[in-house]
Amino acid sequence: MALTFSAISDCTHGLRCYKCTNCNNPFKSNASMEVETNDTRASCTKTTTRNFGTARDISLTCVETNVKGIGTWCCKNDLCNEATSTLSSFHFGIVLFVLAISMLF
Repeated sequence: MALTFSAISDCTHGLRCYKCTNCNNPFKSNASMEVETNDTRASCTKTTTRNFGTARDISLTCVETNVKGIGTWCCKNDLCNEATSTLSSFHFGIVLFVLAISMLF
């Protein structure tokens, strides 16, 4: 029975995110930068500022903002805040829409 519990607990884990302040650019991750939470409300975050560079973390109250590439991005998959791209899904949707319209004319 202990072996079964051990096998189950090894297969389940919470959300894993990178955590760093003034992260290197381009981002180079390592295992010591990983943090984990079992809170289902949590999101991985990536925040970019003009003066302090980029930070990555876990947040229970992530609110996405983006003003000319400066802002906060939220995601809910393991280690998803590694990405260096700051193109939001909203902006990506606009680009796809414009491309689709341009193909019609």
